[in-house]
Amino acid sequence: MCGIAGFSGSFQPELLSVMSRVLAHRGPDAGDHLFLPAQQLGLLHRRLSIIDPSPLGNQPMWDEEGRVCLVYNGEIYNFQELRRELEGEGVVFRSGTDSEVLLQLYRKYGRECLSLLNGMFAFALWDSARGELFLARDELGIKPLYLAHTPKGFLFASEIKALLAEPSLSRAVRPEAVATHIQYLWTPGPHTLFRDVVKLPPGEAVVVSDGEIREQWQYTPSRVAKGEHFVSGEEESETLRDVLSRAVQRQLVADVPLGAFLSGGLDSSLVVALARQHRERHELPCFTIALDEQESRREGMTADLPYARRVAKHLDVPLEELRVGSEVIEHLPMMIAQLDEPVA
Repeated sequence: MCGIAGFSGSFQPELLSVMSRVLAHRGPDAGDHLFLPAQQLGLLHRRLSIIDPSPLGNQPMWDEEGRVCLVYNGEIYNFQELRRELEGEGVVFRSGTDSEVLLQLYRKYGRECLSLLNGMFAFALWDSARGELFLARDELGIKPLYLAHTPKGFLFASEIKALLAEPSLSRAVRPEAVATHIQYLWTPGPHTLFRDVVKLPPGEAVVVSDGEIREQWQYTPSRVAKGEHFVSGEEESETLRDVLSRAVQRQLVADVPLGAFLSGGLDSSLVVALARQHRERHELPCFTIALDEQESRREGMTADLPYARRVAKHLDVPLEELRVGSEVIEHLPMMIAQLDEPVA
């Protein structure tokens, strides 16, 4: 998890430092920002290092010509294949990051680079030659990206609380969002509870210039562009197994230690089982929450721990049990602060 934010408009450059402090928990490994006064543009990035943790992967990241600059949160699962293709065409990379692959893809394909990406991402890319800011979000909306307008111009950020660092952003509530929250117990996109803040919908992109959104569209995801689809009949289960296996294997790419949540349920058990095919025992520590049994029964819940232990033993992976009881109420203010919007 990283954090990104920025603006296009007549904002003060000090806003970037404030937004960076607000998002510091998303990226404790590095943080920097860029302000271009002539273009009235600001970009910032908070980094959690996963791939190539060296300073070469720090952002905002410029290309070698100083034409394009990127701030990015996420992971491109097929970046290694894309990198090899670009290297075959003469592109020279300075780092081992997927961020730089995304940067070079844009240099070569422009906006069409979106159709090549398999991953989870939210990014903002400044193209100085075109004088525009290009933002996009992955097709499932895994990574967050909030947009806002004020009398000063356009703002974006990974979290609403970073946008609220700008005093000119109205705190007015959107009444219809209150209604949908009461109905669904959360606020469906693109709206938020704030009247002037919206979520960029999954699988959509926008182009901003001079503090205004000039274009917004839904792009074609990589799997659709390549004509990939599920089959039916006898091949169904084998196809599903292959797709899940490849998805898990791609998400294991990292230059830092990885772990897994394991509740003993079907989904987490399957993910750990597939990951275990590619990782040694000591390379896949697992974690589960152990609730107080009496409190679990009172809440009408079935304890996960016995099942998590059985799966961990069967797959031969280490399991760390994190015990949680009624004392968790002490952390409620912190949890609410992290949500930005209420979720039941």
